[in-house]
Amino acid sequence: STEPIQSGNLIGELGLLLDTRRTSTVRCFSEEAILYSLSRESWEHLTTSNPKIARFVDMIVCRYLSHRVQHASNRIFETQCLPI
Repeated sequence: STEPIQSGNLIGELGLLLDTRRTSTVRCFSEEAILYSLSRESWEHLTTSNPKIARFVDMIVCRYLSHRVQHASNRIFETQCLPI
């Protein structure tokens, strides 16, 4: 499926959280974009070298995912069907 991603959103956060490969493919349609990437190796290094920052990133990811779950839950409630 294809979905537009707004500025400031996360992509591939589930792979970080679940230690799986990223399943998202991203295409940029604007002339300019800033993308920050965090490899598994960099993440592992961050968790040992600076656990407070790693915990902060964890909280950002969890908060982002909880908003996505809430949005999907609201859509299911409003439409009384599962989103496809």
